[in-house]
Amino acid sequence: MATFVKVGAKTKALIRKQGYPTRSKTFVRYADAQAWAKKLESEMERGCFDDSARLKQFHFSEALEAYLEACRHRNLKATKFIEAHSRILKRHLGDHRLSDITHLVLAAYRDKRLHSVAAATVKHELGITHRALKHQFRTLGVPVERIPTVRPPTVSNSRERRISPEELEALLTQIPNAEIRITVQLAVETGMRRGELVNMQWHHIDWGRRTLLVPVTKTNRKREVPLSTTALALLTGLIPDGGAEGHILQYQPDSITQAFARAATKAGLSNIRLHDLRHEATTRFFERGLSMMEVAAITGHQDPRMLRRYTHLDASDLASRLG
Repeated sequence: MATFVKVGAKTKALIRKQGYPTRSKTFVRYADAQAWAKKLESEMERGCFDDSARLKQFHFSEALEAYLEACRHRNLKATKFIEAHSRILKRHLGDHRLSDITHLVLAAYRDKRLHSVAAATVKHELGITHRALKHQFRTLGVPVERIPTVRPPTVSNSRERRISPEELEALLTQIPNAEIRITVQLAVETGMRRGELVNMQWHHIDWGRRTLLVPVTKTNRKREVPLSTTALALLTGLIPDGGAEGHILQYQPDSITQAFARAATKAGLSNIRLHDLRHEATTRFFERGLSMMEVAAITGHQDPRMLRRYTHLDASDLASRLG
């Protein structure tokens, strides 16, 4: 609520509202002071108040730092990813004041970046920009409705690459390290992500129930992965002589990816990535007759649409099942 103070023959209107700077103005007529205060309070309530003065006090680089610190405090798994792209955003937009970040500025950034990086990368960077602005606007008490928006680029990065049994065998013969060779086979048997495989520990295995606990996942929801007879045999082959304790695999994620890429090149396989093994495993689960809910329980997919992207059933196999 506004307060009105007599200043000699004039009236001073004062408006104090949480999240906004104190505003005041002096009028000759009391009625004018009331009208001004009512108009300003209405704009604040509707999010139409012109608070550009506060936005001019901060640069976009400061908003990025504040958002990044909030990510670190929340211990987000994507913090390193956000930090890497924040450095790029700072180089291009860091010197802009928040009041100067408009949809035209963001559109120009989008179009320029599309000349050098993939659409998915640009979409991620625009997402980081929006979240950084949202965090800073809320801190300043500025309505988030004022955040400029821009249409992100269309991303089409779904893959249909499957690996045949013959290709998998050719690939495995080019991997000299037994542990990495078993890791590749486990990826096909379980559909687990690279990070989940690397983080496996011996106490996560329930040999009696034939399950493997995955306590840390991309979606932050732990799950149990059923282990096939082949998967159990592969894990048994990794048990060290000194006993099964600690991490099952001793290699870093990037080392496994690099070894896989080298083997694929030696085997003469093109357009194949380590993550394609998760695609292959998911498709094989469906080919074994598992339902979508059953496959989602194994792979950890939360969105059925994403699960369909990973699934590429062979039409000839479906035809044979139809009779």
